[in-house]
Amino acid sequence: VSVPWINSSKQGGGVLDEKESPRVMKSHNHYLHLNVPIGNQELRVIHVMRDPKDVLCSAYHHCVKAAAAFDYQGTFQEFVGHFLNGHVESGDYWDFNRGYLENKDGFNILYLTYEDL
Repeated sequence: VSVPWINSSKQGGGVLDEKESPRVMKSHNHYLHLNVPIGNQELRVIHVMRDPKDVLCSAYHHCVKAAAAFDYQGTFQEFVGHFLNGHVESGDYWDFNRGYLENKDGFNILYLTYEDL
């Protein structure tokens, strides 16, 4: 089953109101960029957290394989420094997850880890 990206109209994201219910979408958006009304009790979020070491390796290989987009020429060790300082495409790993874990807007969130799956 293909699940479209919420922020990509090319892949079926587009305007959620036009989609038939129930709508299943995926995103790499930060908590602050969920772009839904605060207190929306109908929204259900599944937040899957990955081990930071796995995220680091995945991000590194993503940047190397997509060299035309990222132009990353450094070593893995140099990339570790960028990752630890939040200077990668997804930003700071810990801030990203902290937003979902704090859940200041009270969304209905199910927290999972890759190990849970």
